[in-house]
Amino acid sequence: MRYKGKVYRPPSEAYSLIVQVTYGCSHNTCAFCDMYDDKHFAIRPMEEVREDFEMARRVYKKVERVFLADGDALIRKASELYTILDTIRELFPECERVTSYASPSSIRLRTDEELQTLRAKGLTMVYMGLESGSDKVLTLMRKGHPAAEIIEMGQKVRRSGMALSVTAITGLGGPELLEEHAVKTAEAFNAMNPEYIGMLTLMVEPGTPLYDWVHDGSFRLLDQHQVLKETELLVSHFDSPGSVFRMNHASNYLDLRGTLNQDQDALLAAIHKMFRGKRGGQLGIGILVGLMDISTANNTVAIVMAGPIAKEIATEYGISPKRSASLLDTFSCVFQGIIPYGAQMLVAISACTTLGFAVSAFEIIPLLFYPMLLCLSSLLFILFDKK
Repeated sequence: MRYKGKVYRPPSEAYSLIVQVTYGCSHNTCAFCDMYDDKHFAIRPMEEVREDFEMARRVYKKVERVFLADGDALIRKASELYTILDTIRELFPECERVTSYASPSSIRLRTDEELQTLRAKGLTMVYMGLESGSDKVLTLMRKGHPAAEIIEMGQKVRRSGMALSVTAITGLGGPELLEEHAVKTAEAFNAMNPEYIGMLTLMVEPGTPLYDWVHDGSFRLLDQHQVLKETELLVSHFDSPGSVFRMNHASNYLDLRGTLNQDQDALLAAIHKMFRGKRGGQLGIGILVGLMDISTANNTVAIVMAGPIAKEIATEYGISPKRSASLLDTFSCVFQGIIPYGAQMLVAISACTTLGFAVSAFEIIPLLFYPMLLCLSSLLFILFDKK
């Protein structure tokens, strides 16, 4: 197959034949996106499109799925889209579904009759990016459409009989718009009631305006706990019966799958489990490095030995690298200061002996107020911290 520039497809199109019928994205100004920064938007010549399909027919014995790339295939003239779909039906009679990306602008260009004809000719589903249901977030991220328009276009697709898959992005409003982003995004999904709902987690790509905002401090990213909180708010406000919900993209911190509304309680339970698990994970890191220190009597060595396992625990339970490092440092100091054979304890005993006092480690331990208070404050911080 012949491709121009980077090619993207939804995760569910991993086994689809991908043919570019347009190049790039017709909007291509979203502040968070770098997907098509290597090319200008263009309509691919019809003869080249036909040639690619003919090439694929010679190469592949069976093609059951076709994805029409790039970012906005639906923006082509309706007559050209009809021809493309007829070509697919002619060359691949075994093909069971044809899909493409669609933008609010390209959907608005299509009349209801044209969408119905596209569906009749085999275009079974389109993927549309909502990104957020908050107009504040959409404006900030230069989406180019208010939420009401995106919702209207989603409903238009649904009326045509075509399946609709809609995605949004966790963290797109930052901490300041966390609640509004979550609630209004859920409300937008509810209004469209698409067949599929997909949630991604915000990833900052170099070369985008968002990348510059993050680095100059004008935009703050959510930490893992805030991502969980936003996800909980989103899921708790869902009312979209029958929508298949997926939060299993490679960018996602938490893997969630279910069908709304029937699995809503199970989805929330999974989120709440992660909230509880994070505290346990932090305690686990503290105990881990403490046991290492008991074994080695050297807090530096204990941190080095516990580090790889602590990293795995932190990744699993959404503990930030800074907090994980702090836990390793703090708890290694606690245990190092208390163990009766640690360097600090031996120095203290030696100093007392030099001064003429016979003191054992077990007489000193009850008076070690600093490491005990350090341990107590760390435990309280883990148990009651809301961040």
